[in-house]
Amino acid sequence: MYRYAFEAVQNLKEVTLTDELLETDEIENMLRDWYKVVLLYSIRQLIANVVETVVVLDRALFVKERVKNVYVKIVPLFDPVLSPRNFAIIAERFPFGL
Repeated sequence: MYRYAFEAVQNLKEVTLTDELLETDEIENMLRDWYKVVLLYSIRQLIANVVETVVVLDRALFVKERVKNVYVKIVPLFDPVLSPRNFAIIAERFPFGL
């Protein structure tokens, strides 16, 4: 039942687990609430791309607000399935304005 815990610490020399250490009421209560972890992780996955997009837009707007005569563009560099951090913010400053 506690196979994951044993495997997680198998390479740590200073940690030794026994069944007696893991068979406590506190751990049993935590194991009964596994669905809360799944729910929280699912919500995090759902909003992660939105948060990443807001951060990129905020950074691009920051550059536009702080630098005069600048053209700011957000460009995808690679497939967003690989990482939501696939955007580059490119800014070009014009000496005489746009």
